[in-house]
Amino acid sequence: MINGTDGSFFPPFRTRDQILYAFSPDMCRSYKLTYLRDNTVNNIKTYDFHLPKDIFNFSLAENDGFCEMGHCIGNGVLNISKCYGGVSGYVS
Repeated sequence: MINGTDGSFFPPFRTRDQILYAFSPDMCRSYKLTYLRDNTVNNIKTYDFHLPKDIFNFSLAENDGFCEMGHCIGNGVLNISKCYGGVSGYVS
């Protein structure tokens, strides 16, 4: 399932407690971004949203299905080989 935007933009007026969703073709999956901290860019107050620490925790139900035939390399590493026609590739 593809959720969210391409990650380059999101609707305005987000709040700190919201979760943002995007799709990464490099990871071949959708992912969520969670609030990390307030920031200022060119004197404009912003919120920084980042990947949560558990993005590659395969014991979580939301990450179920991202392991090849149920066999994971381990938490923290996503095998993206299927995405690239079998060429070995990993994201950590």
